[in-house]
Amino acid sequence: MKNSEFYKWNLDFTTKVLADKFPFSFIWTIKPSEMEVGTYGVYKNFVESTNYGIPLHYANQKSWVHLCHLLKSAIKNLSDGKLLDHGTCYKYESIIDLPLILIGFSKGCIVLNQLLYDWDGEVNSCDALQLFMNKMKKIYWLDGGHAGSSCFWVTDTVILKHLVLKNIQLEIHVTPFQIMNRHKPVVAKEYKIFLRILNDLKANITSKVHFENQEPSIENHFSLLLSFV
Repeated sequence: MKNSEFYKWNLDFTTKVLADKFPFSFIWTIKPSEMEVGTYGVYKNFVESTNYGIPLHYANQKSWVHLCHLLKSAIKNLSDGKLLDHGTCYKYESIIDLPLILIGFSKGCIVLNQLLYDWDGEVNSCDALQLFMNKMKKIYWLDGGHAGSSCFWVTDTVILKHLVLKNIQLEIHVTPFQIMNRHKPVVAKEYKIFLRILNDLKANITSKVHFENQEPSIENHFSLLLSFV
């Protein structure tokens, strides 16, 4: 398949899809820090990664610090006398205090995973960061995957317990493209462990397999963006 066949699923289109699904929210889409050979997103701004975007997860990578600064900077740019299309100007304080929902799609889910690794070490690092992290209300994992051979889903009970204690609403949506990949059975194995641990911990969780009666396809992988809500 040529990359051009999936050009429609670019950042602008994805942002519009999310804006349609969450019409009363501010939508912030975050680009990878790098694009290897114009195809592979690399999120070195959140998690140490190889050149092909394979994550090297461990604690204390300051992913929450980066996310906090990134959103604060974006909100400040919006509120500094700049008008939105409909002519309304918003104050910085009215946006920064809103509840926070995170959505990761495909390789973007490695950012969500790294945020979990960093949670315990960063939540008490400073009052401002703690306030920011406490605004987290909901997290969506959408068909997470990457080019590596492991660490597709967080399977550490201790790490997941920190998340569950905050009673954050968790939604996990997958397709056969990832969890029925015959070349990477470990994806399905980790996915099941992830769900089992969260259920054992009595997490506030919803999970769904989309297109489960269809053959794995990258088309349905992208179409999940249209169907997860």
